[in-house]
Amino acid sequence: MILYFTGTGNSRHVANQIAKVTGEQIEDIAIYLRQNDIGHYHSDRPYVFVGPVYAGRYPRVMTDYIRKAEFTGSRQAYFVATCAETPWITAKYAKRLAEKKRF
Repeated sequence: MILYFTGTGNSRHVANQIAKVTGEQIEDIAIYLRQNDIGHYHSDRPYVFVGPVYAGRYPRVMTDYIRKAEFTGSRQAYFVATCAETPWITAKYAKRLAEKKRF
């Protein structure tokens, strides 16, 4: 399952490209944010999170959503950043988020 958050459309484009290769389902996190709905997801395959990076981090609304959402099934996750301005910082924060969610 691919979950993405986008501001300009770049992350949506990357998520769609990943879906073409993997055949995975895509979910736009912003839809759930607008509805103030916390997602409940199940996937037997790894989760893929795609989002923009600002100053080395994913947007807070994206990380807060991931922290609150429920993920069952696979405990594997990939984090894809659509900006590599500070990739070493992004990897550190993505790893912390994955550990908190027990991915």
